[in-house]
Amino acid sequence: MKIISQFKDFYDYKVAKYGLDEKLVFDRRNPVVVHEKTLMPEGKLEEDDSDTLALHSVLYIGNNPVHIFGTKNKIYTHFDLVDEKSLDTYYYYYENVYFKFNDGKTLKINTEFIRGKNFLDILKEKRKSNPLSIGEFNYVCHYVKPDDEKISNWDQLSTKPIILIQRFYDENIKVPRKTAQRILREQVYINPPLNKMGLYIDPDWVWQSLVEFLSALKTETEQSPEMANDLKIQSKGFDRKTSFRPKMKK
Repeated sequence: MKIISQFKDFYDYKVAKYGLDEKLVFDRRNPVVVHEKTLMPEGKLEEDDSDTLALHSVLYIGNNPVHIFGTKNKIYTHFDLVDEKSLDTYYYYYENVYFKFNDGKTLKINTEFIRGKNFLDILKEKRKSNPLSIGEFNYVCHYVKPDDEKISNWDQLSTKPIILIQRFYDENIKVPRKTAQRILREQVYINPPLNKMGLYIDPDWVWQSLVEFLSALKTETEQSPEMANDLKIQSKGFDRKTSFRPKMKK
């Protein structure tokens, strides 16, 4: 894999082990920097003063999801659990979710991702199948988009090697007392530097996940039939009959 980037991340040095592949390019220019505080409940949840409350986010590295649990003092992932089998439990709406981690902490998990499924389901399902049930969203956080790229749904994220997704009810937004409405925030971050997030995941696993993802994208592109010229013209908004008439000699 070849990385094009202005910054270093903790897995970059693995190029010495796996080698440089010019055909698999991870373009990390113009990254969306996500700081550790973004993953924490502070300023998002009513109970953010508790050091045993964790906000659940989901990070995709290639096709592989990582559950992130952020408290006000520390960032955990599902790799830090005492027993990963605890992910294989179904929860009902408003039911409290608790996980125990390797440092001895038991955390209450605030999540809006597992209604009708469990944490293990998300790890098993393929990314393209939209296991988080993300609908259309109007805002991709801080992403500098090319002029011809408008991202508004899950399918359009399919070529992004790393994405972070957050979904939570923002208890800090006041709504009229007569309504029971709460504001659900759904936030997407594209290609955030992992080291800025306070995360440290096995760098070999990260590298291999990205290579696998980029290889699959390359294969998919090579196998896709080339678009006919007429369709290319129409896709750009031109009318073949009127837009490309030869100039008549006077």
